[in-house]
Amino acid sequence: MKSIIAAIWVICFAILYLALSFRAGGQMVRPPLAPMRPVTNSYFGIEVVDPFRWMEEAASPEMRQWMKAESDYARAALEGLPARQRILEELRQLDSTLDGFPGALNLAGSRWFYVRTPPPTDVYQLFMREGLKGKENLIFDPQTLRSAEGGHYSLNLFHPAPDGKYAVCPVSRGDRKT
Repeated sequence: MKSIIAAIWVICFAILYLALSFRAGGQMVRPPLAPMRPVTNSYFGIEVVDPFRWMEEAASPEMRQWMKAESDYARAALEGLPARQRILEELRQLDSTLDGFPGALNLAGSRWFYVRTPPPTDVYQLFMREGLKGKENLIFDPQTLRSAEGGHYSLNLFHPAPDGKYAVCPVSRGDRKT
């Protein structure tokens, strides 16, 4: 099953690459070129040249201008794909078949705690199961949290008590841990 999904992804990226390379009329289109300004550093006696060191300053006006040009190029090319909507629908369908495999398994007492992202969500939710064959119970969904400022909440991690009666679940709102 994994090899089939991997093959589908490869095909999608190949189609995307070809579509981004050509526009109507068969003309080859290239993304904006990033200027190269070599910077040489010496590490343990070995000279290393980095022609794109300037890109490390993401807030610089030049870098922002280049990123905008890249974004505009990609957006124009992607929106021009005749099969774009169909490809998106197929990717969404493939993604939903994965059903959020469990991760971060943690045994506490006789209870298994784990996170999943069941479709159509894209946020980790915390589940608990009594023994391996017990019924799955959703015990924490960060999407149920609300604040006056609004915002998106995410589960950072979890830690169940040794007896499995409780679990600590730090969450983040946006990019801040709470």
